[in-house]
Amino acid sequence: DRTKTPPRVVANVLGADSRCGLCGSRTVVGGPMWVGPLFDDAFVKTLLRKLGDPEETKHLKAKDRLVSLLTVLSEEIPD
Repeated sequence: DRTKTPPRVVANVLGADSRCGLCGSRTVVGGPMWVGPLFDDAFVKTLLRKLGDPEETKHLKAKDRLVSLLTVLSEEIPD
């Protein structure tokens, strides 16, 4: 029967009552964790250059916020 959904399987590698070895607190597994690049540096630099052109940005209400965010990204240490 195609209307039935398959059972959901939850995998917990640490076990249901896993505790931190340092403080004894209950642990919670999070993930998945992204380990790849967070942004394309060339794209960020292109956007910053375009935001510097008043003709390209006269319609943007949040230009200052965009410039701030992109500037912070451009100053991040590359992977």
